[in-house]
Amino acid sequence: RKEIESVHAEYLPLLHYCLRKALAGGLVERGQRFEVFWAITNEGKVDRVQVMPSDEAPELESCIRRALKLFRYPRYPGERRTVTLPLEVN
Repeated sequence: RKEIESVHAEYLPLLHYCLRKALAGGLVERGQRFEVFWAITNEGKVDRVQVMPSDEAPELESCIRRALKLFRYPRYPGERRTVTLPLEVN
């Protein structure tokens, strides 16, 4: 759990950049909410990314998917871990 939090502390600014870029481009509105779901593989990579609602801002979703490809978690044995992250444009 602590390793996941340290990865998020390092990489979440990339997702916030996507939100700011979408807001500046008029693609989303202040106060709009999204939920991002992804799985962490045993190799520490991100897989199965989903942004909900998915049809409201395709450019934002693409930016988030590109950013999540850069996330690197520690390798671990066992089942995939799932992450759910609520995001609000502000």
